[in-house]
Amino acid sequence: MIFLTYSVSANLNGTLVNDYKNVQDDDWWKFAVASRFKVDSKKRTGYLTEKPYKLIERIIKTASNKGDIVLDFFAGSGTTGYVANYLERKFILVEQLSDTLEILKKRFKEVSYIHCELLEFNQEYIDKIQEASTKKQLQAIWTTMQEKAFISYNIDIAAINDKASGFDDLTLEEQQKFLIEILDKNLLYVPYTSIDDKDYNISEEDKKLNRQFYSLK
Repeated sequence: MIFLTYSVSANLNGTLVNDYKNVQDDDWWKFAVASRFKVDSKKRTGYLTEKPYKLIERIIKTASNKGDIVLDFFAGSGTTGYVANYLERKFILVEQLSDTLEILKKRFKEVSYIHCELLEFNQEYIDKIQEASTKKQLQAIWTTMQEKAFISYNIDIAAINDKASGFDDLTLEEQQKFLIEILDKNLLYVPYTSIDDKDYNISEEDKKLNRQFYSLK
C-alpha cells in the first residue's frame, strides 16, 4: 500500500487552477450516473475511471468547507485531490499501485506534498517470495519466516516441517503460493500500536511524523 499525504500550498493562480477553469462540463451530476464520459486528453489524465471535475466539485462542496481535509482511500489518478486543492481544501490520497503513483506525482508536480509509505512487515515476505527464482531461496525465506514473520494462527509449523519432503515435491510456483497463503494478512504492515516495538527499529523521525499525523503528543 502507498500512502500519500498532500497539503494545500499550491499557487491558486497557477497552471493547475487555470486548467480546471478551462473545463467546460455540462450537468455532470446527472450525466455521470447515466452514462460514461469521454476523456479529454488535454484536460485529464486518461485514467480509465477518472471522474468528472464538476461532479467531484459538487460532492466536495456539499460535504466540506474551505480548510477541511478531504480523504480519498482509492486515489486513482487523483481527481479528488486535484479538485479539493482548487477548492482550498487539504487532502489525503491513498493508493496501492506503483504505476498509478507515478500518475499522481506527475499530476501534482506543482503542489507541495508529503509522500509516505506504510511500513511493511508480512508484505515484505510476500515480496521476497514472489521475487524468488529457486526453491533454495524459498527455503531460506521459510526459515526466516518461522523466526520473525506472523504466521496464520491455524498453521502448525512443526507439521509443515515434518512433511518437508512433500513440500519439496511441489513446483516453485506452488511453493510460492503456499508460503504466501500461510502468512497472516492482517499484519502485512506494522500497526501504529507497535511503533515503539524495538523489533521494528522505527526511527525517531518516523515516530514524530506518525504522531503529528494522528495529532498525538
